[in-house]
Amino acid sequence: MNTCANCRSSNWIRWIAQVFVAGFRLTFSLGLIVFFLWVILKGYTYITSSPVFALKQVRIQGNYVLSEKKILSWLQLKKGMNLFQLKIDQLNYKLNSNPWVKTSIIKRELPDTLVITIQEKEPCFLGYEKGKVYYLDQNGQKIEQVDYNNYVSLPVLAVQDKTALMDQDLMAIRQVILNGLFPFNWQDIGLVVLSEDRLKIFVDSWRIWLVLDKTTLRDSVFSLKTLVKHLMATGQKDKIEQIVVIKNKAWVAFKK
Repeated sequence: MNTCANCRSSNWIRWIAQVFVAGFRLTFSLGLIVFFLWVILKGYTYITSSPVFALKQVRIQGNYVLSEKKILSWLQLKKGMNLFQLKIDQLNYKLNSNPWVKTSIIKRELPDTLVITIQEKEPCFLGYEKGKVYYLDQNGQKIEQVDYNNYVSLPVLAVQDKTALMDQDLMAIRQVILNGLFPFNWQDIGLVVLSEDRLKIFVDSWRIWLVLDKTTLRDSVFSLKTLVKHLMATGQKDKIEQIVVIKNKAWVAFKK
């Protein structure tokens, strides 16, 4: 009898000890969690309010059209703002909504600098729409309305047939002109007119029209270059009104 009573008493004590140990471990674990949360909160409060991380410098790279002042104004950035309170993803989203920005990367550089790297859209043409003039990119897409206080002279793009405006057409034209095959510089061109199968270019420096076959553009440009070289050599440059090159055949219209 006494033996059984002693066993029950021993089991009871053992159970109480186990409960106590388990409770102590749980309390200790909860205490550690609370302590670490307190440390994290204190650390967050420190870095988001400390003057050590106050914004002192914004370094901007890759901007040519957009000024530093305009970028800072667009992002509403001011010196003294806490570097860790700035939401980088939101700043990137906002910067990419600027019509001139193609891509952007924004990074913190501790302790007090923000680095902004952007790639701007390149204006390649001017376009008219509803009485307004716009900068157009290499695909003929609008970038922004022209500010005449900060004007960049570019060829005017006109499309006679809306179905004629294809991205690959404009890219091919740019490549042919800029890679040295074309006998005139990009700066010499005043007007580019696209139709379904023809490309018309007005050359300001010569005051002449060029009409090229769009379907065989590279071959047409090669024939044009040979012809222009001959016309310059024979002193006929100022007598020309129009040059037409279609499928490796060329015609020259002289001024009357």
